This record gives sequence, C-alpha cells and structure tokens, in this order.
Amino acid sequence: RHGGPRVERSYCASTMPLQGYPLAEILPALAEAGFGAVELATGHLDGLSASSAAELQDAHGVKFRSLLSTDDIMVAGGREQLADLVETAGRLAIPMVSVPSGGAEDASEEDISRCVDRLGVLTQRAERADVRLGLYAHEGSIGYSLARVRRILDAIPSSALGFYYSGYHFHRAGDSPVEALRALAERLCN
Repeated sequence: RHGGPRVERSYCASTMPLQGYPLAEILPALAEAGFGAVELATGHLDGLSASSAAELQDAHGVKFRSLLSTDDIMVAGGREQLADLVETAGRLAIPMVSVPSGGAEDASEEDISRCVDRLGVLTQRAERADVRLGLYAHEGSIGYSLARVRRILDAIPSSALGFYYSGYHFHRAGDSPVEALRALAERLCN
C-alpha cells in the first residue's frame, strides 16, 4: 500500500458454467474464494423458492445479484419466457435479470423495431416486478454493436432497462470497449 485508502472488492460469479452442480455445493466454494454475489443461470432455478433462496444466501454469505437468461426474445414464445423469468426474479427478490437482444446481426429494420417493441413490453413487466433488466451485447444478435445497443436503449428510456457491460463483445463487433463504456455509462447496471 502507498498510503491510499484500502479498497474493498466484491466479486460476482455466474453459475452458467456450473449448472451441472447443485447450488448448495457451489455457494460454499464461491464464498470461500471471495465471491460475494452470484448471477444465477436459469438451470439453478428449478425448485428454488423465496425461502430456500434466502436460506442459501444467508447460510453462505453470497447474494443472488441477478438471473442470466440466454432466451431469445425474437423467437416465438421468447418474450413470454423472459417475462416468466422477470416474475421469478421479483418473487425471489433478485434485483436484476440479464437478457440478450436476441435476433441476428443482419436484422432488418422491421426486426430491429420488433426487438425494441418486445424489449419495451418486457421492461414494463420488469418495472411492475421491481426488477431491472440488464441488456447485454452479444456477437450474432441484434444488439451486437455499440450503435445497435445505443439505438435500443435510446428507444426505451426506462430506468428499469440498464446495460450489462462486457468489453469482449464490443471488441468482437469492431467497437472500442472503452468508447462503449463511456457511451453507455449512464445506463450501466453491472
């Protein structure tokens, strides 16, 4: 240390790559490794009630920070699946659901408008459930680049829709990850 204040860090881990293991086995190891928060993959929601979620968090000192979905809002039934996940997050007192834009990079103007409409409806559901959505950019999806993400966020100005930053995906899209962070800082939610 060079005389400056000590910075306490809190790390968040995703259970996505650990879906083959029960939460009761994962959480103690994560807590021991210094993780204070978890982003739950949908595979860990089966049989999880509000009381069991609270018990697991209390027992291991690891908070459920968000739910991660890979459901595509653009396919038939996709918006409904995501709406159910938003309701589940609200019921479990998990404050955020991370969602992709879905669709494809080469989407037509009509597809982009439909994506914005569907995300707008989902954002309204999130507002009612007291949950925040974290839109993430992903290679191959409609929201793959900084321009597309800005377009979606500008069209849905609700504070219930934030942005889940991953510099890697902007780099893959040919955008500067630093510029993306600067441009989206006001909507950042992770």
